[in-house]
Amino acid sequence: MFLTARKSNKSFQTVLLPLAAGVLVALVTFAALSALRPMLVIFLFGGAAVFLPTLILKDPKLYWLFLFALSLLFDISKRLTSWMAKPWILFQEYGMPSSGNLSVHLYLSDVVLILLMIPWLCRLILRKEKIYFPKFAWIPVMYLAWATFGSLAHAISLQLSFFELTRQGIYFISFLYLANNVNSRKYVRGIMAALVLGILIEALAVVVAFQLQTTESAFGGLYQERGEKGLGESSDLYTSETDSPYRTKRSQGTFSHPAHAAYYFEYLLPLVLILIIVQKRAGPRILLILLFLLGVTGLVMTFSRSGFIGFSVGFFCVLSISRMRNIFSRSKFAVFLAGVIAVIIVASPFIYDFLTSRPKAFSYRFYLLEKGFEMYLENPVVGVGINNSSAANKIFQFKKGKGKKWEVIVIHNHYLIVAIESGIVGCFLYFWFFVLIGMKAYRCSGSRHLEISIFSIAILGAYFGLAVHNLAEPFGGHAVHSMLWLFAGLVAAFEKMGIEEENETFVFKEPEPERVFPQPQSQAF
Repeated sequence: MFLTARKSNKSFQTVLLPLAAGVLVALVTFAALSALRPMLVIFLFGGAAVFLPTLILKDPKLYWLFLFALSLLFDISKRLTSWMAKPWILFQEYGMPSSGNLSVHLYLSDVVLILLMIPWLCRLILRKEKIYFPKFAWIPVMYLAWATFGSLAHAISLQLSFFELTRQGIYFISFLYLANNVNSRKYVRGIMAALVLGILIEALAVVVAFQLQTTESAFGGLYQERGEKGLGESSDLYTSETDSPYRTKRSQGTFSHPAHAAYYFEYLLPLVLILIIVQKRAGPRILLILLFLLGVTGLVMTFSRSGFIGFSVGFFCVLSISRMRNIFSRSKFAVFLAGVIAVIIVASPFIYDFLTSRPKAFSYRFYLLEKGFEMYLENPVVGVGINNSSAANKIFQFKKGKGKKWEVIVIHNHYLIVAIESGIVGCFLYFWFFVLIGMKAYRCSGSRHLEISIFSIAILGAYFGLAVHNLAEPFGGHAVHSMLWLFAGLVAAFEKMGIEEENETFVFKEPEPERVFPQPQSQAF
């Protein structure tokens, strides 16, 4: 009897339970498809599938940090403040702000960040962990306070200012989380792997979109409200200004604008380059070289001239710092540099045609800079209010052209935009913070740990490239800013790990044998 009962229970568990679970999933799916859009159902089940590995992995934080770094690539968002102000009405009244924020959005990366922060906040509340708040982190706090004061004093649209201040606050929170929680080199390797996978996905997306000649973003505007199609669509951007039959559309990959894709490549190509330099094995090095060439191809297909120039600056920055840190031997550096110069000479006709395309757009930017400088002089100390650069001058506001198409005009200089919106004081605070991050990244590039050293060099290459690129772009978009703060948080984490490592030598009373770390050039990644 007992054996029979055990057999019947076993058959129930092996047959009936899976069957009941399958029926339950089918009923839930049918109900969801009836009540929700199919895309929402896909995300619902996709999110459940992504969450399941958390239950079996030994280190869930490593997994979620990987997902956070990768999620920045997918420009998926949901508007949360349409009840406060309709984005389309704000756009018609004030034009498109340089940040692109007409609402508070919940991005896919925000969801991952929330899941990461919940256990950390619990540890802080239970006093199991203390928050690490570096002194230089007060600089962005002062910037946000100053921008809030200026917005309350002069902003034409307080709603636009509120949206941008909220978004900048979220970026700062992500910075603090990374500075406190990336406390092991395995997390650095996990984020590095996610970014390498990200550039592969984006490069393939850009190449495919260019071949199909589509300007529809793969993910941007996925959740845009019905009746506001204009904000979810992107206008056709071409590689030249002539009506030649050979004129092609610029590719934007997974983003809503080609410049955003160019920024993404500009962030990550220096990382792939330094990985090629330190790699000793032939097989992985060949794969990395192919990935680098694919990424450069994607960058070229965005036809972002300022992005290409910025990447070039970052490229030579990585080579120079690698040589200064003895990651590159003198002989190999000379051979590599000679090869690069030879490639530039051979490709110079193509590079010249690439850089001289769209001359009208190039010259028109100087007119926009002139108008922008006039706007800055109106409130040089406090500014016109954060996210209000388009609202403060009718030149940059909504215009409707032929075929009921709308036109967006934005100042193409990030430094001038920050100065216009937050004044000279806010401009100094904002950029001084990232200058300090660059200085700390340079110090971290001399780390004895290979992962920290090469990642710091890659961040320096990206920052130098951005500094040049932003002379001719408004630097808008979620992924563009979130990557900037991701790198800043990593540098703060690197510095914290270095401080803790130095302090360990003073903790023990008895002398410990000296630990010998191999130099980066003698290791294989």
